Amino acid sequence: MSHLQQNGSTTTLIKSEVDFQRLINGESDRLVSRASNLLQNKSFTDVTFIVGPPQHSKKYVGHRVLLAMTSPVFEAMFYGDMADKSKVIRIPDLAPIGFENLLRYAYTDSLNLNSVDDAMLTAYAAKKYLLPHLLRECLTYIDKNITPSCACAVYEFATVLNSQQLIFQSMQIIDRQTYHVITHKSFNSIQLSTLEFIVGRRYLNLYSEYSLFNSIIQWAISECKRRSVNSNDWTVVRGILEDSNVLRNVRFLTMTNEEFCRVIAQTTSPATQQQKNAEDQNSNENSFLIKHEQITIFMNLAIPGIVPIPKGLSQETTPRCAPPEYFIVRRYKPVSYATATNLASIGGNKPVRVVSIKFQVMNADVFIIGASIPIRLDPGYYSVRTPKLECQLKFSSKAGVASEPPMGVRADDTVLLDTIDDSISVVISKDKDCHVKLKKPISIKKGNLNEIMLTFQISTLNDDIVVVKGHRGKPSQCEILDGEALSWIFYKSSNIEFNELYYYY
Repeated sequence: MSHLQQNGSTTTLIKSEVDFQRLINGESDRLVSRASNLLQNKSFTDVTFIVGPPQHSKKYVGHRVLLAMTSPVFEAMFYGDMADKSKVIRIPDLAPIGFENLLRYAYTDSLNLNSVDDAMLTAYAAKKYLLPHLLRECLTYIDKNITPSCACAVYEFATVLNSQQLIFQSMQIIDRQTYHVITHKSFNSIQLSTLEFIVGRRYLNLYSEYSLFNSIIQWAISECKRRSVNSNDWTVVRGILEDSNVLRNVRFLTMTNEEFCRVIAQTTSPATQQQKNAEDQNSNENSFLIKHEQITIFMNLAIPGIVPIPKGLSQETTPRCAPPEYFIVRRYKPVSYATATNLASIGGNKPVRVVSIKFQVMNADVFIIGASIPIRLDPGYYSVRTPKLECQLKFSSKAGVASEPPMGVRADDTVLLDTIDDSISVVISKDKDCHVKLKKPISIKKGNLNEIMLTFQISTLNDDIVVVKGHRGKPSQCEILDGEALSWIFYKSSNIEFNELYYYY
């Protein structure tokens, strides 16, 4: 009888909790509805915002108290020691659509984005007024909706906001869908630094370097118009690119003879009288490439290496191609198998629970996207299900560290980044090493000392299930050139080490 009463009491309690939660949700919905009505009806407003540049500005109204409750910037603006008491506030550095979305989010806690451009403009507003949740929603929307048409704009946006995830995503699209990126009309409005970044890429998915050169010329002509200079003068068009590394990274020597003939034909016109009288100009032609450069490139296309390439032009003869999914740097090559217990006893009878790696990349910034662990299933193990291990991934990075073992690191070195991801799962198989794929890439800055540590959420690896691949003669410190002109330095660890890192750059 008491048991039934107890169950009845529990049921009543659960029902009460459900009813209470529904009551809370209902009240919350009503509050949001009231705030939304305030925004739409413009009732009881006490501040006006003029948003955008003067020629494209738009007026919005709001309520100081509600906005101050939403943003610490508004709180300081309206009620701080230096509060702005004026009824009209001008915000020329934000786009109207971005501020409008911010207001809607502040009043209704909802966001309706229609394009990547809207999301970027809203993100700028969220960053300015310190709304991290709104900023996160904007970045997530952009991440899911990047296309070749907006990849360059997203790259520029991500660089300003230092969003490494978006930088990585935009790089992937630029490298793998290059032709669609550079032939879209939006390419003509990118920044010079972005153009320089793209032309300097080692891998680009191009039909030919000729298509990249055409896009560069179209960009330079558009830039001449933006600067109100003569876009019909090829020397002026070239001058737009002179202060950058764009021209010296164009691989003319990978073009065919026919393609280079088209380059000359498209960037040469009859010289004006003023150009004929100018110094160092051909008397009859106005060309993007001077005669000496044209002849030299033609000769090298016919007979490679016959004459030196003029200074300021690329000597590269390897055509660009699409990049691989990722690049691999190998810490060491495992040579044998041992049980987890035997391998642990060699290192001081410690249980094999942690896999780690300490390293530096000396001459480039890279993204780590995965790693390989030298563990496999014991050949004698049988199970219907493939074992899956839950892990915790920790990454830390320090600046100002010289190329020396970690034991020599100064205690006051600044920790730039220290993150933990609790949701990593790894699958162990018999015929290949265990691969760890990260949900988001880890940004590695040139010269920083980095450590990646993977901790299994078990007391130790089970001898009945796992064997660990051992290694012999692995140096305590080594520098590896992996064929991609990157210099890596690895440091000895007391833990089992990742044998490979998967990266992109």
